Amino acid sequence: MNPQATTLGYSATEGPPPNLPDLDLLRCIGSGSFGRVWLARNRATGKLLAVKIIRRFSAGMPAQAAREVQAIARLEANLAAPHENLLTIHHVGQTDEWLYYTMDLADDARQGKGDNLLFRGGKVECPLFPPDYRPATLGTRLDAGPLAPDECFGLARQLLAGLAHLHGAGLAHRDVKPANCVFVGGRLKLADFGLVTQAEGTSSLIGTPRYMPPDGVMDARADVYAAGLVIYEMLTGLPADRFPRLPPHALNALRHPACAALNRIALRAANRDRAARFRDAREMLHALDTLSMPAMPMPRLRLKKGLIIASACAAAALAALVALLVRQPATPHVNVNFITLPYEAEIYLDGKRLLDPRGQPYATPCTVPGLPARPHRVVFRRPGLPDLVVEKADFSATREVEANWAGEMTKGK
Repeated sequence: MNPQATTLGYSATEGPPPNLPDLDLLRCIGSGSFGRVWLARNRATGKLLAVKIIRRFSAGMPAQAAREVQAIARLEANLAAPHENLLTIHHVGQTDEWLYYTMDLADDARQGKGDNLLFRGGKVECPLFPPDYRPATLGTRLDAGPLAPDECFGLARQLLAGLAHLHGAGLAHRDVKPANCVFVGGRLKLADFGLVTQAEGTSSLIGTPRYMPPDGVMDARADVYAAGLVIYEMLTGLPADRFPRLPPHALNALRHPACAALNRIALRAANRDRAARFRDAREMLHALDTLSMPAMPMPRLRLKKGLIIASACAAAALAALVALLVRQPATPHVNVNFITLPYEAEIYLDGKRLLDPRGQPYATPCTVPGLPARPHRVVFRRPGLPDLVVEKADFSATREVEANWAGEMTKGK
């Protein structure tokens, strides 16, 4: 065994661990197409770290190892200062066989805790770390479903802050996804910089397909696209490939001002039309802060005595109408998703424009609650485009209506 490194508690099924200077490799805690991440301990200080390793010489690996070196070099050369929402890289090294770099260790996915060390006589004896430790990522948190509104907004803003710092340095991440958002001390940090490149990218197949834009240009706008999908996943609990559909349980969340703002941001960020997206995460973050500003309070109106009497009469008439209606057979009401490409189309149901509780027109994609479960004529209207019509959408059987101007297609399903 290499006298500079020892290995503890690894599984034989993971293969022999690498020999790295000054590190005790405890066990593999993550793997990808080209490398592994290990839980490790610095032998001099006892500090627990995450270590990513890539074999330098094997089939398909040399190019990836060179790419990682270039990416980390770009990161160090272009980032004038660290950022609280970017994972810190402490050391980059190599042996004859391995490229490796050490990073802060993520919290425990089960407990939300980082490394706790046991000190005896001023010396670190051993780490008090659970044997079933798993790195806490946004992906593991989303396994439990959508996030609460305040948490969703806070984490989305942390993600955009870290990404904006990269974009401000002229860099693009190219692999933004929940699995690459780790928690350190409870704070979200964007991680895995192996694909970092100059922000002005070109067409490329590098990245995670589910989070890559359809145009294939992997640059700052591609990061924006992926961030929009990540926000969608936080809001809905659905996988990114379900975008922009809204499940019924998302309806209540979107009534929260912060979630409503996030939804609007996600729709623009993950637009299939590249030109319609935010230019970069800085613009996206600014839009989020602008949209989330509290609304001005409505002025209180002073009503004259005559208006009060008229209002009371109207209320009485309305009560009489309600009493009449309740004696009629009830029609079930359902929530219906409306989706168009491109987005931001208004919806007309049986000749009437659908309005939200604030009196604002619904704009696609959206979920409209409480629609009668019977056949309707649906019209999608967008400036500069001809109306798209679904002549008979039966909401007793259909919960989703789609329209696509590009293919002049409409359907309910």
